[in-house]
Amino acid sequence: MKAKRTWLGLALAVLAALAVGGLVAPPGGADEQQLEEVKDGEVSNQGEQAKDIDYDDEEPVSPESVTPVGETVTIVSKMMTPPGDMAFKDFPSPNPWQFVDIETDPDAPPGSADTDTASAIQISVEGVPETAGDCPLKGEGNLKPPGGGGGGPQEWHWSAKISEFVIFNPNPVKTGYALKDDGTLDPKKIKQTVTATFRPKSLAADAKIVVDDPNGRIEPIAEGDLTRNAGAGTIMFDVYGKTMTPVNQPNGDATIKATKADNTPLKGEAKVIVVIPSTQVHAKVGCVLVNKAVNLPNDKFELSTRAFGYIDIQVKDQFGNPLDAVYNGNKVVVEEFVNRQGDEFGWPGKGPIEEPDPALANGLKHDVASDRCVTESPGQLSPEQILAWENFELLLGGKDNCFALNGQQLESSAGQKIWVWGHELSNIVTRTITEKPVNREDVPFDVEDE
Repeated sequence: MKAKRTWLGLALAVLAALAVGGLVAPPGGADEQQLEEVKDGEVSNQGEQAKDIDYDDEEPVSPESVTPVGETVTIVSKMMTPPGDMAFKDFPSPNPWQFVDIETDPDAPPGSADTDTASAIQISVEGVPETAGDCPLKGEGNLKPPGGGGGGPQEWHWSAKISEFVIFNPNPVKTGYALKDDGTLDPKKIKQTVTATFRPKSLAADAKIVVDDPNGRIEPIAEGDLTRNAGAGTIMFDVYGKTMTPVNQPNGDATIKATKADNTPLKGEAKVIVVIPSTQVHAKVGCVLVNKAVNLPNDKFELSTRAFGYIDIQVKDQFGNPLDAVYNGNKVVVEEFVNRQGDEFGWPGKGPIEEPDPALANGLKHDVASDRCVTESPGQLSPEQILAWENFELLLGGKDNCFALNGQQLESSAGQKIWVWGHELSNIVTRTITEKPVNREDVPFDVEDE
């Protein structure tokens, strides 16, 4: 590695005295930061795919923005201008940038130069993961005094690291809240755990979490709610909802930020969206018949057919999206059948949906409607006959199931009203169950939701 020197103060004054003309003003619209340090020696442009720069002497530059992109972030530097009255010097063989060489973290893709001129440079990288090191984006280049300078050979360079920012995960932060039976808030039942990852890591030791929540969407976050890991550069905390985010604010109207210990704001923030269960959409999965046969005492046998109609219920939030996983849980979806019509059917009373399983996962609740038809007859069945019945291969009077044997037709409907974590969904879905005295291939049991 080459030797390096940092030229400050007096050196810059000397260089400024050489000025014979001003620099072109940098493009507007971006935050600016003038570089302060002039360093001895020149650097080379190592190309877009290189993951290294020549020196390890960067001065810190705050980012202009740190924007979430899926599980990663895009980091954009401030618009960097040369020290004093100097200019950025172009590389003899640009590859691919004319005035800057860029290094990104080994876990991140190559960076790019959004502005690449003699008077201003702005660099960025998209797709930086949380695992990135303290300085996931660096840049360096060469410098020349105004008018190219004079005297003997002069080799100066600049070097910058984009540092001091925070990444929130997840981002945006989706959280929610539960309601009691009387419709009032059941506090701190629904939460979203957030990890704030700081770069450099040392900031996590005393950084502050700041919430901008003018409409009171979430519970306050106090110092005692924070779990700090200075070694990893993280702060973890839970976000609890109190009131729903309005439909006309799909990106949220509350924001989580961070500052340094001295209250200096850090780049990087997360919007908070408080979602609630709002509507239900049903999809028919299919119907299954199960035949059973058993010999009874007193020279009798019992035949039965159990019918299952499977339905998937997708719970959606107030924005029409599948309900977030913060509402996952068991026995948290409650149903009640109302407005019953048609033939008598054994509709269940109000209670949690526990079949075929009790879980709500990512807004999806599996449901099943079932009925059992049974008949008894004199005599005993051989093992071969029992197996044949259970395989729908034993025909009694040409019929292969008990719905066909009993010869009854039934149609019944009712509205399925649903609550999720105490939130009553705004729409009611009508479920119609039909039983017909036909063989399995003609579908003796069917469930339709609409």
